[in-house]
Amino acid sequence: MKKWYVIKTKTNQEKKALANLSRQGFEIFCPLSPFLKKLKNSITKVFSPLFPSYMFIRLDLDIDGWRKINNTYGVKEILRNNSMYPGSISTDFIENLKKACDSNNCINDSYFNFEVGQRVKFIDGPFMNRIVEIVKMSSRDRVLVLQEIFSLKITVLVSKN
Repeated sequence: MKKWYVIKTKTNQEKKALANLSRQGFEIFCPLSPFLKKLKNSITKVFSPLFPSYMFIRLDLDIDGWRKINNTYGVKEILRNNSMYPGSISTDFIENLKKACDSNNCINDSYFNFEVGQRVKFIDGPFMNRIVEIVKMSSRDRVLVLQEIFSLKITVLVSKN
């Protein structure tokens, strides 16, 4: 049964690894993120990996020759669990990530945009798994959220990350 695994690429060699792994017949997924970059006197939209130095590969460990992946140009290694075998990741995670991408595997511009009134869930830190409401977009990197603690509603300024 095919599952998704994570590949660590050599620094800035995602395109090389993608081309070489695709040439070997592997199914690869490398989501891209658009951002604006100033080149000389113009601003251009460029695309870079959403997860720099990482990409995803779908394979069946019993059928596919996965050991050759570590010897592919551009690849550093396939990530493993505690044993010597690659550790799979959630298929749901990949499918949801693919839904947020267009046909060129580029994440939609609006995917990471937050709106006032939107309810979000913390996935890390001291407020992990708490659901809060966005009250104000304070700056490019900060968001004011409303949360309930000990039956009190308080606002907290947090990073968008």
